Amino acid sequence: MTSEMSVQVEVAAAVRDASARLTSGVAVITAAHDGTLLGTTVAAVIPLAEDPATVLVAMNKASSTLAGVLAARSFVVNILAEDQGWVARQFAGKGEKFTGIGFRTCSRTGAPILDGALASVSCVLDSDSDAGSHIALVGRGVGATTDEGRPLTYFRGSFGRWDRLREHDTYDQVRSLVLRREVPVGEDLVVAELAERLDARPDDVLNALVRLSTESLVERRGDGVFQPAPIRFELIESFYEARENIELGVIANHVGRIPADVLAHLSQVVRRMEELRDTLGPDPGELLSLHREVHSTLIAQSGSALLEESYRRLTIAWVWRSVWDDMDWKRLAGDRHLDDLVGALRDGDLTTAIQAVKSYHAEARALARIALERRGGSL
Repeated sequence: MTSEMSVQVEVAAAVRDASARLTSGVAVITAAHDGTLLGTTVAAVIPLAEDPATVLVAMNKASSTLAGVLAARSFVVNILAEDQGWVARQFAGKGEKFTGIGFRTCSRTGAPILDGALASVSCVLDSDSDAGSHIALVGRGVGATTDEGRPLTYFRGSFGRWDRLREHDTYDQVRSLVLRREVPVGEDLVVAELAERLDARPDDVLNALVRLSTESLVERRGDGVFQPAPIRFELIESFYEARENIELGVIANHVGRIPADVLAHLSQVVRRMEELRDTLGPDPGELLSLHREVHSTLIAQSGSALLEESYRRLTIAWVWRSVWDDMDWKRLAGDRHLDDLVGALRDGDLTTAIQAVKSYHAEARALARIALERRGGSL
């Protein structure tokens, strides 16, 4: 893997992470063709112009609904209300999409207009163009409906209500602040000050601190004041154990079924690791980035946004930045566990893949213990 490829990997990962922080409304695109009703969930609908009224919709090339839209040259954008998360999940899945779904037929397009939708826009297809894994559809509005209420939103792979997503974002910000030790151990985490600093609501900050206290990242004194908790090996051990179990579950369910392009990408990543082993400088940032890329790509094969989010929350990568100078990175660079894992996935060898994951996490735990011991047993 060349240096340019490595940069592309890092950029792609960064773009995915940044894009996940966009909050968007959720819509179901419906169409009708040759007597067949079609529908799929999307989170990429953009108003393009008012005169003529046009919208842009991005749909995955693999979508059967896309094929119907292209054939019918028309579709309906159904903008979902906040209580229609189940509708979004149903249309995002496989099988019969319209089971239990009420709708009426659009007189202009013949496509279903879903009951309970916050709004709908009926469109005729003006143009379509290639956009990588997706097709960008430009639809000209020929009719619309609206209703009162609030929209269903999409943030970091999850559907939800806006207030819940706001709380979710505040929790992430407070967690990051605690792990980065922007408030040192022993100092108070003052709700009002954090709310002002993060431009967040005080009650959301308080809820975040309570949640972090259940995760042992924050301590609550008898007088109710919160402080960052020291990070000790027991906590790190529990994180690594949970991450290992998630990875083993994904491997057990997907070994032998991972797409060829994903395996090729993983092979490129581990080849770049090999190049770095003899040239690793004082900053192991690229190596750690490549390690994260292997793990995140693997967990993404689960197809579960909730599982990906759970796995992401079990990282304490930020903490290691404070002990980089004390870490034996040559030792981490020297292991071949991820190489073995990718090879086993390519061969469909479940036994070797499981052993590689277990060996990798055992090595990571050992390095974590060394790092903490050099810092007196806690961070």
